[in-house]
Amino acid sequence: MQVRLFSVDTRFDDPNDFRAGAALFFNRVSDDMLEAQLRGVPGGAARDATALFQGDDARWRLVRPLDSAVRPDAFVMAPAQAQYLIRPPQDALYDALILVGLPQQEAGDGAVTHPALAGNLGSAAGSAAGQIFTIEPTQPDRCTLAPSRAAAQAQAWLKRHLK
Repeated sequence: MQVRLFSVDTRFDDPNDFRAGAALFFNRVSDDMLEAQLRGVPGGAARDATALFQGDDARWRLVRPLDSAVRPDAFVMAPAQAQYLIRPPQDALYDALILVGLPQQEAGDGAVTHPALAGNLGSAAGSAAGQIFTIEPTQPDRCTLAPSRAAAQAQAWLKRHLK
């Protein structure tokens, strides 16, 4: 997994960079807005928020850029993606976490393939607090992540990265 940290005002040359989408998302969606969506969700649990991300409110946009193996001038419909908001557990290094990916149809646990995580680091992250992070697999086509595991996995990957 590749963990990348950056400030919320970082600009990226490639608009298809997942980091660009994450920075834009966290510029538009406040902590209060995220908290309102996670009301009643226990620490470490996920809420399927796909409908919110596909709704009319443009602030709620975060998709995983996907490679296309077709001709660049061909009309291609992007596959539907799923978005999960994850309530950080009490000891989390992060204050917000979102899982994005392609729904795995045969999985009954909401697992996604080609997963990507985005979030912001909280005070438990020490000097890195306030930074945005993304976590993306180096081989996305071979990676699957269930929303119920996202909180613990993100914590482990961030701990390893911040050492």
